[in-house]
Amino acid sequence: MDSKGQNLTVEQMLLFFISITAMVVLYYSFSRLTGNVGQEVGRDQLRGVTEVTLTGIYRAYNSYEEQKPESKKIRAEIPKEISGEMYRIVVEEDEIRAETDGELEVTRSIGEITEDVSVSMDEGFRQGVSSRKGSILVELDGSEIIIGR
Repeated sequence: MDSKGQNLTVEQMLLFFISITAMVVLYYSFSRLTGNVGQEVGRDQLRGVTEVTLTGIYRAYNSYEEQKPESKKIRAEIPKEISGEMYRIVVEEDEIRAETDGELEVTRSIGEITEDVSVSMDEGFRQGVSSRKGSILVELDGSEIIIGR
């Protein structure tokens, strides 16, 4: 029997298994890293959506303070999807919440304006405004700011 040939075969098999193991470890490492980065990017985009909504609310509030028109409608453009998912915007008490059906959610405080005006969801959108249309409507009606589509 040729022991040199057997040794060479065993060496090649060991090198093959080591390289397969290294490739699998690298694949899983990058997969996890990509998932974590994707979630952070999604949260940042949701923060941006809450900022856009909050800007609309403050623009309506400024009209209320200046007693300009009794009613004012502000349409703000928002992304239709974040991280490949549709999301919804909900206003409850003094908070704005943007959330996907997955695990991403961002909450932001509206601030002290809720002492002067009431901020609420439109009757048809109590569960939140979907991002499907790519816009959100902020409406000042007397001393009430209504969020809808």
